[in-house]
Amino acid sequence: MKKRLPLFTIILALSFCCSSCAYVFNALVFPNQCTRCTVVDHFGEIIYDSQECGGANINLELEAKASAYDLSRNSSLCQYTVVCESWIQDPEIVE
Repeated sequence: MKKRLPLFTIILALSFCCSSCAYVFNALVFPNQCTRCTVVDHFGEIIYDSQECGGANINLELEAKASAYDLSRNSSLCQYTVVCESWIQDPEIVE
């Protein structure tokens, strides 16, 4: 009698593989691509700020949205705005 892997284990392994591949791909192909995401309240104050470059900017916008959702638990969800911007950083020349 053959044992079958639970569906959860298969989905977990596939999601780990896909997120790892995306990290490696961005780190190798787009090492100078940077992203900055901020969560701003309706007064204009920055509540959450995160900036990453290369492979580290995977899911940065998703993390900022999750942070805004967590912050809104005690208040209105419409109180916070997520703003993300991306740019290409000049490569550093090592002599």
